[in-house]
Amino acid sequence: GRRGGGAAGYGGGSAPAPGAAAGHHVSGAMPASKFLVPLSECEFQLTAILEELNRDAFAPLPSCRRGRCTGTALMVASCLLSTSAIGMNARAMLFTGGAATDGGGTIVAKDMEQAVRSHKDIVKGAAPFYHKAKKYYEEVAINLCANGHVLDVFACALDQVGLAEMKVCVEKTGGNVVLA
Repeated sequence: GRRGGGAAGYGGGSAPAPGAAAGHHVSGAMPASKFLVPLSECEFQLTAILEELNRDAFAPLPSCRRGRCTGTALMVASCLLSTSAIGMNARAMLFTGGAATDGGGTIVAKDMEQAVRSHKDIVKGAAPFYHKAKKYYEEVAINLCANGHVLDVFACALDQVGLAEMKVCVEKTGGNVVLA
């Protein structure tokens, strides 16, 4: 099967199977068009959603970092691209400004008592999340590469966002890193 998880059961084809009516899917498979549509078809709804965005009412506790699922978001993007851009080149762009604290690719705990690891910590082997996060991002890279897709990362800092762990995604896919 395909590596990367999360995309099981997605057919990705646009034509119905022989004998199946248009709009009905064989064996429960769903095309990517259920999740991705041209901007012209969703522009009004997208604009309405963006206009209604508000600041998160559930601020983290003073002793905790915000929840960020950066690695999970990259895996979801990779899976969406693998089902919607089959046989086509595609580019995913990550804009990040903080450390991943939830899900795959976590680089630091939410508790502020634990400092974000530095390059020295990684070299000394004192970064508790480093190896697990790096392995996770290697899986994301495999999924991206298998489909001819590229990852670009726009980040505010090297250490603070987990770029050391996710650089394998950028390097293996031929992407770019832009530091602000």
